Amino acid sequence: MDNVGLRFGVACAGDTLKAWQAKAIEELRRVGARPALVVRCPAPSASAAPPLFQAYRRAAVGAERAVDLAAIVPDAPRVPLADAARVAADLDVLLVFGAAGLDGALLRAPRHGAWSFRHDAQEASSGRPPGFWEVLTRAPLTEVVLQRLGAAQGAAVTLKRGCFKTMPTYPANVASSCEGSAAWPAQVCADIARGAAAYLEAPPAAEPSPAEGAPTHRDVARLLARTAKNQAAFMAWRVFLQDEWCVGIVDAPIHTFLGQPSARPEVRWLIKGEPGAFFADPFGIVDGDRVSILCEHFDPQLRRGVLVGLTLDGDRLSPARRLLGLDPGVHASYPFLLRHGGEIYCIPETCMAGKLSLYRADPFPERWVHVADLFDDFHYADATVVHHEGRFWLWAADVPYPGNSPRLFVYHAPDLLGPWTPHPANPVKVDVGSARPGGTPFVVDGQLYRPAQDCSTSYGGRIVILRVNRLTPTEYDEEVVAAVEPDPGGPFPQGLHTLSAVGERTLVDGKRTRRVSAQDIRRKALKIAGRMGLGRPPG
Repeated sequence: MDNVGLRFGVACAGDTLKAWQAKAIEELRRVGARPALVVRCPAPSASAAPPLFQAYRRAAVGAERAVDLAAIVPDAPRVPLADAARVAADLDVLLVFGAAGLDGALLRAPRHGAWSFRHDAQEASSGRPPGFWEVLTRAPLTEVVLQRLGAAQGAAVTLKRGCFKTMPTYPANVASSCEGSAAWPAQVCADIARGAAAYLEAPPAAEPSPAEGAPTHRDVARLLARTAKNQAAFMAWRVFLQDEWCVGIVDAPIHTFLGQPSARPEVRWLIKGEPGAFFADPFGIVDGDRVSILCEHFDPQLRRGVLVGLTLDGDRLSPARRLLGLDPGVHASYPFLLRHGGEIYCIPETCMAGKLSLYRADPFPERWVHVADLFDDFHYADATVVHHEGRFWLWAADVPYPGNSPRLFVYHAPDLLGPWTPHPANPVKVDVGSARPGGTPFVVDGQLYRPAQDCSTSYGGRIVILRVNRLTPTEYDEEVVAAVEPDPGGPFPQGLHTLSAVGERTLVDGKRTRRVSAQDIRRKALKIAGRMGLGRPPG
């Protein structure tokens, strides 16, 4: 990323910052912003959380570990709050961390204003700790906002907004949401440097006041009980339950889902296997009435996903078969297919290999030849490629936690083989409800759309379709315009996470959950015990 050359200050109380706040400063310095001032503020007067909660935070929440301020910004001069407005006029940005009571003159002094994370400001003003109430109340999402503070109390301009899946424990939720958004100030500074930050000048809007404040002793006890319950439920699910996926076909083209805000398609499920069968992520090529399908099959012997081929000829489906040359030796899924230059290519997900590879059919679909590694250091999921308006575009999402893909990354290239350039706004969005790609992009009346997974309530819960409003090497914007839901009365009622076009029809996959066999329970229990150091896991 280019050196942004901006000068920033930090307003905080005390001589330490939280670890996630220190990470935000490190990200700023990484892009070339320079710390130029520290404003010493009085401690917030918000009602203090009980000692039990404070002790729990110190012991368990790594993202809030205290970091010495002097070690982070050793050379920046320190000034008291009373003198800050005068010297802050030389700043480009003032970051406000856990400080309250800043007057309008100070907030207006820096060239691009004073910025604060809303959860951080809420804790300073009301004692509401970030990520606490979302876990306690079982909220599916934890929202984070980076805002430019307005001179009027409670007014702010939203600079970045993201929705993270609420994690089952408080420490994990703080790590996911606070650390996951720590790079936002650096990203806004990068936008400023390249002239793409007009949103900074939007009119301030009133922010809603949080309904909850500092937790009580009873709230902390409820949180600890909730955490234990969540962990027990997660362990029970892992031992006694198992997701099964099946691929199916809808007799309608992919663009017909645009006219339905919440569609529940009639699916013809293609594989009716024994319990434990797992086929997902279907992509296909159509030739008359014949559809050649590539998808993931979970191999119970290998204990990982492998890519297989199916052929649907009229109403007849061939048995699943392994594909020559398309086994990278690690878990493989999402075999994205595309035509280019008269050839058929596949870009499978192979996160565990740490690279993204391109394969060419020779011949399709039985044999595949490795063409190139598009990326040598690639740890994102479900890479999806489209050629649009003279360039190749690639979407992919990170997976920091199982079933949680909140950040979307975009790359572009003049040719399928590259060179691939990261979008300067990466990650272009943070939203677990619409970031992770979920099928084939398509164009209607010149407008580009892309399917994405909505993992806000569960992994692969449903598909949303987004209209891509701006797609250039410097700008990106999209919005959800439709959703495709699983049929609650069908055989796979609990999820749907792929929507891929095959001519005038559409491939999908569906999820159901079942109880596992006694043998599987024993195997899973031994594996979990081994990971916990309670025994040797099975080989």
